Amino acid sequence: MGVWRPRRGRTLVAGMAVYGSAGREPAMKQLPAAYREPVRTLYAELDALEEIRGEAERALVGDARSFPIAKLLLPVLASEPYGLRRCYPS
Repeated sequence: MGVWRPRRGRTLVAGMAVYGSAGREPAMKQLPAAYREPVRTLYAELDALEEIRGEAERALVGDARSFPIAKLLLPVLASEPYGLRRCYPS
């Protein structure tokens, strides 16, 4: 058979919020020791990507405001559930 390896879409720790910083440590304790270090690396990558994502959104909104159409579109996008509400306060 071979050694089981985690793949995308496969759950290692069921029923826990593992992406937020509060749920990480309890989830890490449930993992086999061999998986803890790779998961720590993935968490570091996730944190870096979330930071870059926020910077990119703010830069995008800042650039968009230089266009006249932005006065019409940004309030609409800010009202959407998955729009730019975090970056463009209404």
